[in-house]
Amino acid sequence: MNQKTGLLLLLFSICCAILGCIWPAETALPALAAQPFAWIGRGLRALSLLGGAGNLAAILLYAVLSLLPLLFAGVRYFKKKAGWEDWLLCLLSVQLFIGYYLLINPALLPLPQLPGMGEMLLGGGIYAVLMAYILIRFLRRFRDAEEKGILRYLSHLLHILAFVLIYSVFCPGLSRLLGNMQALKAGNTGTNDLGPSYAFLVLRYIVDMLPAALEIVVLHLSISLFRKMAEDRYAPETLLAARKLSLFCGQSLLITALAHAGLTLLQLIFSASLHQIDITLHFPLSDMALLLLALLLFRLLSEGKRLKEDNELFI
Repeated sequence: MNQKTGLLLLLFSICCAILGCIWPAETALPALAAQPFAWIGRGLRALSLLGGAGNLAAILLYAVLSLLPLLFAGVRYFKKKAGWEDWLLCLLSVQLFIGYYLLINPALLPLPQLPGMGEMLLGGGIYAVLMAYILIRFLRRFRDAEEKGILRYLSHLLHILAFVLIYSVFCPGLSRLLGNMQALKAGNTGTNDLGPSYAFLVLRYIVDMLPAALEIVVLHLSISLFRKMAEDRYAPETLLAARKLSLFCGQSLLITALAHAGLTLLQLIFSASLHQIDITLHFPLSDMALLLLALLLFRLLSEGKRLKEDNELFI
């Protein structure tokens, strides 16, 4: 990752930490699913209530925002780039027409007995169709791309995954930690010695989020490896990057396992001082699979380099 991407990840981490502090854990992700559609719906409603020119502007904006996916599909059709998946854009426009109309008229939203749930359902449905379209487009590009193109797309996906992992660490993870602290305090109102319990809640948060944090480093090493593979898959720098990746995957697996075991033993030792104990069994199957894949990639690159050198000597 370059310096600009690192700075962007840092800013995103700060924003997610702020969201984690102000949004309850059980609503953090669903609330995001309603945005920005809920905000746009409220804005259009406020504009329409102005009457006259404001109402006309709201109708025009409502039509334009709803037709954007359909207009994009039309451009792709006239450029002869359209595929069968572009029909999903037509469905998306229909969803937006209905969704914005309901958001502008909140009395018509589904599940009125659960505030906010109707907005989340509408936003979730829109995002589901949009993600299906993006996924199909990616699959089509992967199928038609050459090796360097696949490596480039894979690097882009790993960058996106890094943002997702950062969100999981600093938004729902931090929000859940603060919620557990509040629940601990509410359940032990007559107790003053909650310090050790708070400390172990923080340790539990660190241990639970440790795999995601280590995976971000793995993604950084993977992106560096793919960049070098695109330049020369058999260069010494490429093999060194592959070796670094495989070594760190093994180290992260060891660190994660020892952290969970250490926390469990510490809870056992200090159990008399704790008002809340949480025991979880952790067996990192996904981390083990990632380690084996990294080792396999390193072996394949090493064997490919050896065969290339043998062919050059033979020639």
